[in-house]
Amino acid sequence: MKPGTIQLGNASLHISYPQIVPGNLRGFSREITEFFVPEEFRGNGEGTELLKDVCDQADAEHILLLLIADTEKMAMYYGRFGFVAIQDKPILMVRSPKSELISIH
Repeated sequence: MKPGTIQLGNASLHISYPQIVPGNLRGFSREITEFFVPEEFRGNGEGTELLKDVCDQADAEHILLLLIADTEKMAMYYGRFGFVAIQDKPILMVRSPKSELISIH
């Protein structure tokens, strides 16, 4: 997952290497910032689809995602994608990559 801005329709977000984790772990983590959908385009699913796509890519690449939720309402929204709060002020949230269990018979 390369750092940079990702856009889907009118929704966009920025992905970067988080500065709050030790350098040796930055390759396994990314921070989502600047998640934005213009007010007139909210509710049409573009933001949800964009965030779902980013989470799916993080899962595929085994990347931990971090973000700061601006409000409790946004924290609840991010929770729908598997983010959990690890700090209250500011609301720092983390999402571990989902992995498929492989069974060997």
